[in-house]
Amino acid sequence: MAARLPGVSGLGEAAERIVDAGRLIGRTSEQNGKKPTSWFLLSQDKWGSVRTMYPVEKPIDPIG
Repeated sequence: MAARLPGVSGLGEAAERIVDAGRLIGRTSEQNGKKPTSWFLLSQDKWGSVRTMYPVEKPIDPIG
């Protein structure tokens, strides 16, 4: 099961989440070194439909 990172940002009635898929799902962008990653950004509209999603680097833990 994917885990959601605390501190999800809501954009009006839409939402963006950084999610760990728990397994490799792709590579980061060329600007971020094309590194293998299990993390992705998920953007949804107010009805929960996926607007976009793409691989990202593991986020920095804001707590630790």
